[in-house]
Amino acid sequence: MYQSSSTPAEDPLKLEECHLSGKYILELLKIDFKPRDIITNKSLRNAMVIVMALGGSTNELVVA
Repeated sequence: MYQSSSTPAEDPLKLEECHLSGKYILELLKIDFKPRDIITNKSLRNAMVIVMALGGSTNELVVA
């Protein structure tokens, strides 16, 4: 099955994508997985470098 965050809302696969998202979120809750487990100062700096290297907007840096 094709899975992407860019699946159009009217696509029949969107409903299945939503169900799978909920399933995976529940799994992450069961193992007590938190955003801080993967979002670190190093990962935020890396994200800023990637955004700037790809010519992204400075608006993306507001989050970091």
